[in-house]
Amino acid sequence: LGQTHRFAPINLKNLMSLTIKNLTVVLDGHEILRGLSTEFGQPGVYGVVGLNGSGKTTLLRTLHGEWKPVSGEMHWQGNPIGRGQVAFLETE
Repeated sequence: LGQTHRFAPINLKNLMSLTIKNLTVVLDGHEILRGLSTEFGQPGVYGVVGLNGSGKTTLLRTLHGEWKPVSGEMHWQGNPIGRGQVAFLETE
């Protein structure tokens, strides 16, 4: 008791920083994603919404490392994303 603890300030931007630049994914000769760029920089809950066949699952599987992009970059908190760094729960 009576001890004072000091904590370093937290940069919220670093807690939730997913950056995707010019991501292109080709599956079975079909370009599914072309030049996708986006950034999720603020903490929160995000959804991926689109028509059937628009590439939502392809994006998530690529982030998860199941599929490899033919070009582009994906970074989590400034570091390249590697297999197993992103969790993916698929439901019916």
